[in-house]
Amino acid sequence: EQWWKRQCRQPAGQRHVVIDWRFAFAEMTKRTDVERIETPHGVRFAGVPSGPARALVTFGYDLWCAQKSKRLPKSIIDRLSRQQSFQSARYEIAASAIMARSGFSLQFLDDREATAKHCEFIATHNVSGLKVGVEAKSRVRPGAMHERGEFEYEGDDSEGLVNLVRKACKQAEPGLPLIVFLDVNLPPGELKWIEDASLAASSLERAARQRGEAGEPYAALVSTNFGFYFEPPDGEASPSSAMMIIPTNAQRPVPRATLESIGLTCGKYHQV
Repeated sequence: EQWWKRQCRQPAGQRHVVIDWRFAFAEMTKRTDVERIETPHGVRFAGVPSGPARALVTFGYDLWCAQKSKRLPKSIIDRLSRQQSFQSARYEIAASAIMARSGFSLQFLDDREATAKHCEFIATHNVSGLKVGVEAKSRVRPGAMHERGEFEYEGDDSEGLVNLVRKACKQAEPGLPLIVFLDVNLPPGELKWIEDASLAASSLERAARQRGEAGEPYAALVSTNFGFYFEPPDGEASPSSAMMIIPTNAQRPVPRATLESIGLTCGKYHQV
């Protein structure tokens, strides 16, 4: 509560981005096309949200899903509260919520307690008992989220995304399949990232063959774009977009039906 009050007193451009999303949500509820519905549990608003308002609502829903059975580790909460670490922590929450909504229970690996490299969390399928390691990486861009500078995008060189995936693979949990989530962090209408991510995956697969490795280190590469916060607060939010790449020769594969379930959840991410 004290953190929230301190941030609210900060001027625009200096406060935490979640505060900006909250102010945008409040403005959205005043629009004439947004229906206000009184319920026994409080007021519900029905309508198409603005981009920043959708960013807030999806964040709240993700937080609820990620800690439905167990509270988040304090290390993640601390990272969410700090501007410089919010982007990466926020995407970790998004990835964990997607896995939870796809039928997995979550075991977060607390940075303060771990003594070696590890993935973000371990997800266990509630029906099959399958355990997978999950690592989430978000592309940092000038002018986006809390980053300084001017935002511009004409496409990613494949090495930028490749390096993020390589870093993710180094965090793999020994003996478990690895699912990598990759946030391209772009305005929702930008679609060139699909080509960029595909080229990055092809480059990784080609490099693995050249090194003589026995298959890809990840069972799936899930590239997403949830950049609602790029959109103006006085417009309507665009839907999210996602793409899953399943390597032909994963070292530790995951059943396709399980991956398809995760893909379907990603496709509905903006629907709250």
